[in-house]
Amino acid sequence: PRPGRDAQAYSNRGLARAKLGRLPAALEDFDQAIAIDPRDARTYCNRGNARANLDQHQAAIEDFDQAIALDPRYAQA
Repeated sequence: PRPGRDAQAYSNRGLARAKLGRLPAALEDFDQAIAIDPRDARTYCNRGNARANLDQHQAAIEDFDQAIALDPRYAQA
């Protein structure tokens, strides 16, 4: 198995589902991606965006904070 590649696949599917408005399903994919690779700031940021769109603001802030902690130069977070 290639954990980084698997995490990216879940993250990509999460982004596609989020664009389709399927936010709960997107969250599941982002959760899987983070479980496989908890060091990817982009996935935390993407999950934060999905959570913000679901009015889960505190959880979104926590994801954005984690993304910044992992990569302080990641401006999108």
